[in-house]
Formats: sequence, structure tokens, C-alpha cells
Amino acid sequence: MTLYGYYRSSAAYRMRIALNLKGLEYRQVSIHLRDGAQFAEDFGRINPQHQVPTLETDGGDLLVQSPAIFEWLEETYPEPSLLPADPLGRQRVRAMAAVPGCDIHPIGNLRVLQYLQKELGQDQEAVTTWARHWIELGFAGLERM
Repeated sequence: MTLYGYYRSSAAYRMRIALNLKGLEYRQVSIHLRDGAQFAEDFGRINPQHQVPTLETDGGDLLVQSPAIFEWLEETYPEPSLLPADPLGRQRVRAMAAVPGCDIHPIGNLRVLQYLQKELGQDQEAVTTWARHWIELGFAGLERM
């Protein structure tokens, strides 16, 4: 398998954790997000959203969106499981995983922050203050779960 990611991408980081917990061998290809490598035509054929992570299976299938990749990993390589055995425990893990994936990560996403600066004219201090507010709210909720 090949994981296309970037060391600063929290979504790619979560994918590396899952692959390593399952003991799966994979090759890493770094897509330098700060340099805009995700917008290259070649990478657009790998991931039409121009985002990381993307997992290329040994069969050549290209899997995108970390929650969907997690499910594929769990269904394809069930042991060791990333989820508890009981339904309530599984729900709790999924809910906790949704907080960074849905509430925290999008706010700190490089393309969102760059849009605030380039398209909306916000300076770095305003962007940092905005992001910090929403990220802190997300983590505060996660810590209470």
C-alpha cells in the first residue's frame, strides 16, 4: 500500500496511526501542501479533491477521506480492531474521532487559513485568533466526552 500524505496533516497522521496499530506495511509519499504540490496535475489524478490522505491499495484502488479509509481498513484487516467490541464503545470512539475530523481539523486546514488571508484579507493575527477560538471549543468538548 502507498499512503500519500504530509507530515503536518492531522488527517494523514491519523491514517499513519491506524496503519501502524494494525501492523500493516505501507510506503509513504509526501505531498508538500505548503508548496502547493497537491494541486499538481499528477496528484489530481490520484485525489480529485487535491487533499491528503489518499491510500493506494496493493490492487491499485485509490481511497480518499480518512473516515472512509478507516472503515475500509477495519473491514479489510479486522484484526487488530481499531474499535471496541461493544456497540456503545464503538459509538463513543466514532463520536470522539468525529470531533477532530469534523470540528477541529477543517478549521486549522491550511487551505481554509490561506483563504481567510488571501481572499478575505485577514492578517495572520486575525486568522490565528479565529482558528484558536474554534479549535479550543472543539478540544474542550472532546475532553468532556
